[in-house]
Amino acid sequence: MRITHTIKANTGIEGHIMGFRIRSESGAHVLGTNTKIEGLNTTKLNQDEVQVLSWEFANILSDGRYYVDAAILETDGITVVEWWDEAEMFVVRKGRHVPYPVDLPFSAKLT
Repeated sequence: MRITHTIKANTGIEGHIMGFRIRSESGAHVLGTNTKIEGLNTTKLNQDEVQVLSWEFANILSDGRYYVDAAILETDGITVVEWWDEAEMFVVRKGRHVPYPVDLPFSAKLT
């Protein structure tokens, strides 16, 4: 799966944290991360400058509808610059149903 943030600075900012979370249709937080957690240093942005960040991860989600919430915080990790609930919605249909929030790929051997 890939999630891409594209931001354009309305004013210059010294540093920032970009992140996302994925919520289930019921609103439960399923997974998420941000540049601080992942050790990515964002650069200073001048007014009108654009920055693109792509996140890639295995689709471990079970069948269902999910929402992506996107956020930009100041480097203190508290002050919100921008928060967008339900920035995107997507549906997972894998062809098998498991009654759990995640559907990990398993390998099994019976002897």
